[in-house]
Amino acid sequence: MPPPVRGYLETLVGAKKLGDVTAITSDMRMIKTPQEQQMARHAGQVAMAMMQAGRETIADGVAEFEVALATSEAGTRKAAALLTAHYTDSCMSPNTQFLQIMASGQEIAKPHHRASTRIMRYGEPVFLCFCGMTNFHRFKLGFDRTFWIGEARDEDQIHVYETAVASQKQRLRFCAPGSPQRPYMRPMLTLFNRPDLNTRFAAGGRLDSVFLKSRSGGLVGSEESDLGFPLHPE
Repeated sequence: MPPPVRGYLETLVGAKKLGDVTAITSDMRMIKTPQEQQMARHAGQVAMAMMQAGRETIADGVAEFEVALATSEAGTRKAAALLTAHYTDSCMSPNTQFLQIMASGQEIAKPHHRASTRIMRYGEPVFLCFCGMTNFHRFKLGFDRTFWIGEARDEDQIHVYETAVASQKQRLRFCAPGSPQRPYMRPMLTLFNRPDLNTRFAAGGRLDSVFLKSRSGGLVGSEESDLGFPLHPE
C-alpha cells in the first residue's frame, strides 16, 4: 500500500484497525474462473506460436534480431486471431510487447541478454525466453527453451541441460491441483547443488508454477516430451 494511501486510511479508521489481507487475496487468486482459465490457455497458444516461429528461424548464419522479428510477428498474428474469435473487446491490442530475451554462443550465460546483430553458427546453443513478451489480454505467461543449431558439441552444456531435464521431471511428479510448491523444491535443489555441476541455480514460483534457470538456459511449464532438441540435424 502506498504510504500516502495508508496515511489517509489511518485518518479514517485508525492504524490499529488496519490489517494485512495479502494471505486472503493470495488464496483468492488461486481460484480461477472458466474465463480466466480460457485466457491462460490462449496465452499458452500465443507463447507456443512464438516459440515455434523462433525455432524455425534459428539457423547457421542468421542474426539474432531476425529471430526476434519472427517471434513478434507470430505472436501478434496468433493473438489477433484469438481476440477476433473469442473476445468482444475491440480495443485490446494483439501486439506482443517487450524486447526479445535471447542469447547464443558464448553469450548463453546471460539469461536476460537481448536479441542483437550477432550471427549464430552451427553447433551453438540458443536460448529463447518469452517471460517478458507473452502478455495476452493482460494475462502474463512466461516460459523459455534452449536449442542447439544442428548438434550440441560442448559436453558441459549437454551435462547441464540433461540435469535441467531431470529436474523438470522431478517437478512434474509433484504437480497436481492443490499441491504446494515446497515438496518438489528439495529434489530440484539436490539435482543442481552438486560439486560436479558448474551451474548457477535460482528457482521461485507462484500460482503453482516453478521458474527454473541455469547457465545453459531454462525450462518452464514444458511437457516431458518437449524439453528441447537439435535444430537442422545433418
